[in-house]
Amino acid sequence: GTIKERSRGKGEVIATTAIFWCTEAMPLAITALVPSVLFPLVGTMTAGAVSKLYWNDISMLMLGTFMMAQAVESCGLHRRIALGILSLLGRSEALLLLGTILVTWKQSMFLSNTATTAMMLPIIGAIIDSL
Repeated sequence: GTIKERSRGKGEVIATTAIFWCTEAMPLAITALVPSVLFPLVGTMTAGAVSKLYWNDISMLMLGTFMMAQAVESCGLHRRIALGILSLLGRSEALLLLGTILVTWKQSMFLSNTATTAMMLPIIGAIIDSL
């Protein structure tokens, strides 16, 4: 189509997404994906071009990080690590800090800082719950 038609299509997609976002007619995670479906349908962008915008290296890093953190939490590994720290080092504040530093240090040797941070949140929560 012409530039005017493509611009109109983009405006319609943006307006639709904004309405869904403001009214929360559907969950925000799904609303965020609306342009990836509508842009190719209205012909303003190809599916490949939209995919490149949504799934760059950083997006994949974050997705993998959150999936790993969720897996750690769903299988109960965070509780096991927390109880291991508590049973090995006791309940002293200084030793608990040392334990969390050591676990974070070990994780960050193999994982990105983002993944380490996301995985430490449920572990710290389990330590606090166990106190």
